[in-house]
Amino acid sequence: MGLLRKLLGRKPKSPPPTGPSSSSSSSMPSNFITPDPFASEAQFEAVKAHMLESARRDPARFKMIERMAAFQSGLGWLESNFPPETHEILIPGPFPDAFPGPLNGPGLEHVTPEDTRIYVVRKKDVAGPQGIVMMQLVVFAGSVMGLEDGDGKGRYIGTPAMDTAVAAFLGLLRRMVDAGALRECTAVVGMGMDMTIYHFTPERGFFDPPEGFAFEKQRVDLDREGILPEV
Repeated sequence: MGLLRKLLGRKPKSPPPTGPSSSSSSSMPSNFITPDPFASEAQFEAVKAHMLESARRDPARFKMIERMAAFQSGLGWLESNFPPETHEILIPGPFPDAFPGPLNGPGLEHVTPEDTRIYVVRKKDVAGPQGIVMMQLVVFAGSVMGLEDGDGKGRYIGTPAMDTAVAAFLGLLRRMVDAGALRECTAVVGMGMDMTIYHFTPERGFFDPPEGFAFEKQRVDLDREGILPEV
């Protein structure tokens, strides 16, 4: 939280740019790896069954574990797409003023700061706000195992909850631009089993690149912290 508040409180050395962006959408990443931590569908179903049983035995503990897994999954996705040789991933903390605040809207009335996490990806060889290439917001809005969310599958695309989070994240990025802490970036909002992804510039807000986004599934180990149970 301290880092994010420091960025938002910074006074820009010059007024935020109002003309066309100095770089085009093509300079922002559009091709990504989709990490798959499961070797097979059978393994996924076995883990799901195990976790559902754990949830029934101890719902409070399960919620804590699942929240941790959501944040670790978001971080793992970034690590799969931005190698440490060229990029660094910063974790400023929860979404500022999440409750009550911008995230206290339709579908997310129950979300607290502890249910959110912000990630910042910067290029190591580029200083200043131009070095930020991606901002990610992860929101734990309910169980992805079907115990709490509306459709029982952890799906949030097109729901009021996702719309609320996207609007709040857009507002945060605009505040960072006004503070001189951000120029433009690719922006991701992760929630449940879904994520939305956009390019962002202060002139256009969130938008899809003309060529769209491309994703390639790749088998990776996202469970370095031992979050998933052995089956």
